[in-house]
Amino acid sequence: RDVLSGAREPRWQTDLRVLARGGDGVPIIYGCFRFNVPATSSNLRDIVEQMAAVMEAASKEATRHGATAADNILDCHGYRMADNLNPAPMLELMRMANQPFRDCLRTAIVVDAPRSFYMLWRGGGAAPP
Repeated sequence: RDVLSGAREPRWQTDLRVLARGGDGVPIIYGCFRFNVPATSSNLRDIVEQMAAVMEAASKEATRHGATAADNILDCHGYRMADNLNPAPMLELMRMANQPFRDCLRTAIVVDAPRSFYMLWRGGGAAPP
């Protein structure tokens, strides 16, 4: 709550950010696995708070320009399966994004995904809301 209100800055864990705005006013969220910090029990809250802050920034940017959602570019350059064996971080991120950001993402574009990323992607799609 204090991160979303701006009362406190999140501890940034990745390069996930609102990068630009498309021609139709839709914010573009970008993140690259190259700079991803492997999730542990000690930094999971920080990762979730950073994602919430980015989603909130995208939501405000969308509203300011008449858009209703954001596009997401997920650059898999540097993706390491060994850093993503624990499903808990992804499930926690999905829970966070489910409310209040349920309808905030319009399109997800995955770039340079290795075969091993497919397991993570499929697991995320099969997780309960």
